Amino acid sequence: MNKCIWLMTTVIMLCIPVAIAEEMTTRDSAALVVTPTSSGDVALDAYVHTALENNAGLRAAFDRWQAEMETIPQSQAIPDPTFQWTHFIEEVQTRTGPQNNRLVLSQKIPWKSQRAQAGKMAESKAMQQWWIAVARKDVIIQEVKHVYAEYAFLAQHIRIVKENLTLLRNLEPIVQVRLRNGGNQGDLLRLQIEIAKLENELASLEGLRPALNRQLRAVLNQPSREVLPWPTAQESSAEIFQPGDLLQKVNGNNPALKQLDALATHSEHQARHHVLQKKPDVTVGLTYIETGGAKLSPTPSDSGDDPFGITVGISIPIWSKKYDARIQQARYTESSMRHRIKQKRLDLGAQLEMEAYRLQDAARSITLYRDTLIPRALQAMDVIQVSYQSGNTSLLDIIESERDVLVFQQSYWRSQRDYAQSRAKI
Repeated sequence: MNKCIWLMTTVIMLCIPVAIAEEMTTRDSAALVVTPTSSGDVALDAYVHTALENNAGLRAAFDRWQAEMETIPQSQAIPDPTFQWTHFIEEVQTRTGPQNNRLVLSQKIPWKSQRAQAGKMAESKAMQQWWIAVARKDVIIQEVKHVYAEYAFLAQHIRIVKENLTLLRNLEPIVQVRLRNGGNQGDLLRLQIEIAKLENELASLEGLRPALNRQLRAVLNQPSREVLPWPTAQESSAEIFQPGDLLQKVNGNNPALKQLDALATHSEHQARHHVLQKKPDVTVGLTYIETGGAKLSPTPSDSGDDPFGITVGISIPIWSKKYDARIQQARYTESSMRHRIKQKRLDLGAQLEMEAYRLQDAARSITLYRDTLIPRALQAMDVIQVSYQSGNTSLLDIIESERDVLVFQQSYWRSQRDYAQSRAKI
């Protein structure tokens, strides 16, 4: 019996180091962490960080990736050994004595290439889950930037309307002085109408703030209704990107393409694994038989000796059709993924072309309003105001000039918003 225990312990100890070494190698293979780059806006970066920390869907996707990573050492591990015990109810009588118990320890040993290929299959499946998590992260960042740009535009819109409202209100005493000196009553009415229109627009914009605030809170996964502070005005440099350079980056970095590529790679490894499954598996075993003492007279010299033997077996993969079908299935799946990748590249290229146009259009508008239209509109408004005070122009001209400045400033910040949103989407 001691011989049996010693032999079983030896076989098990030979198997354990292999499994442990494979598991340690797999666990050290990937600790993927992707951190979003800074946008230069402290508040926006803080919102992005908060959204990524709070989003339950992102955490679920990340945990799913970690769960898939744990399948890699499982797929590469050697199967557990099998121990069998047989007790003979009716003793088997032999010349050396009756056989009481039979102990069998067997170990199936898959080919190293099969285990390596199974590990590659599990790794590619884990990479697919990783890119799903990355895609989810990118969507969250884009949503935060999109709503933040709307919130920032609303802040500038309200500021511009307030400034124009103040300018018009400051004109009212001047109009009343001219009215007392025989001026036109219609000027005062036009001014009061314009002030009322701006007051109504201001009330509408201020009423929009709680709704946008709630939308931004929702993206941040915060149930609080507390109003977030206005963003600090951030004027982008309106950098223009070449569509060709952008397309190259999209083809190399897009998470949707990476997911499809991981699935295609998985199918490729799966086909190779099915090919390797055609090779016969080897099973080695050890058999020990506990034997009692012989009752013959004279007693044999080897009475009571416990025999043991070594067993080697191989599987016989004769049903080749099922293996061929599995191989063909995996190859068709890989081909399907490769075609989907081609179509996805075309779709992304078309979307990128449109978004690049919007980005360039917004950049062009930013430059136009900032460098040309707004400075000239402000100069024209100053000239008209001086001319009105000297009685050489009408109040309608002042209102029109004020309206031009208001529209140009609103369009400038709207272009800033469009540029930020298009860039976030790209």
